[in-house]
Amino acid sequence: MSEDFKKDDYINLFSQSIENLRKTSFNLETGDLIGVGSSNLAKRTKRMRDLRLEKKALENERFKEESKLKKKVLNFLMLLFVGETAAIFILSFLEAFTSFDLDPWNFRILVGATITQVYLMLRIAVEHLFPKNSH
Repeated sequence: MSEDFKKDDYINLFSQSIENLRKTSFNLETGDLIGVGSSNLAKRTKRMRDLRLEKKALENERFKEESKLKKKVLNFLMLLFVGETAAIFILSFLEAFTSFDLDPWNFRILVGATITQVYLMLRIAVEHLFPKNSH
């Protein structure tokens, strides 16, 4: 022990340290030590509750915006697929009832490729717009 400090000085220093610890709290989000008087604790608690509510509101807003975007994309894809299907039906009608003449193998390739494209694009769209692990 140092001669400058007596036993009472160590006890007083320890008491002050304990008192300072009671007056401070560790903020887990920022890693800072912050004061915790009774009014500060109430303010902090209210602020944390307000921040949680604000975070939830922002998450809800983001979810709404994502839903709107998904609906727009889905509507566009459905319009594209309806147009593509209509074009194939028009070509089929022209092939069957007019002088429009495609070689049979060209026509089969066109129809098969269109059906395959529609299936694959719808599958990709559904997988990306509505993933299995979405919340």
